[in-house]
Amino acid sequence: MTVAYDAPREDVVAAYRTAFDTLDRVSYELRGDTLIVGASIDPGFLADVSVHFRKDSSTTIVHAGFSYDIVDRFEHFPMLLERAATELLPVGSAALIPEQIYPADLARCDAPPLPTDAAIVPPEMLGGVQSLKTQIYYPPNVKKSGVEGSIFAGFVVDERNRVVCVEIISGLPAGLNGQMIGAILATDFRAGTVDGVPTPMRGVLPWSFRAVA
Repeated sequence: MTVAYDAPREDVVAAYRTAFDTLDRVSYELRGDTLIVGASIDPGFLADVSVHFRKDSSTTIVHAGFSYDIVDRFEHFPMLLERAATELLPVGSAALIPEQIYPADLARCDAPPLPTDAAIVPPEMLGGVQSLKTQIYYPPNVKKSGVEGSIFAGFVVDERNRVVCVEIISGLPAGLNGQMIGAILATDFRAGTVDGVPTPMRGVLPWSFRAVA
């Protein structure tokens, strides 16, 4: 499950705290611009939510994962996520990130053609691959089930350093496409340039998901 919120950071944090504080065992850990909310029931880990705050806007990307037995042993956990999204935040502030292209009403994620006789510098992911790695979420139940492989995603960064669209070129099942799209949206980029001028430009990113044997 990957959700984008267009709400202030403090409202999103408050909503998730309110929803999850109804649990007996819940933990909160702020890692830089990421809030990790963990919920567990003995004998071990059940589920977690990673809340990624973007530095340049109010948009928040939320990745939620569930373990195998969550429906049988803790069936109201997904209901807490829904409550945070629908009851505790402003109406219309939450949108489930689609599996193939974002925004969902686009046919393709394209940028204008680039000149062939200019000095072109492609968009740069600030912090390198490590910055994307901190945003990628591989749900435990998906990893345990052995779903693995590579995803290739195309994206466009505009002249104001914003990721304006993302599309899956080659994807995977089990919600991993949505996780990849959400991770790119939550990562900071510097715009590409044409002869030194920031220009909307398309890039392609691969990512490999490897299940533990």
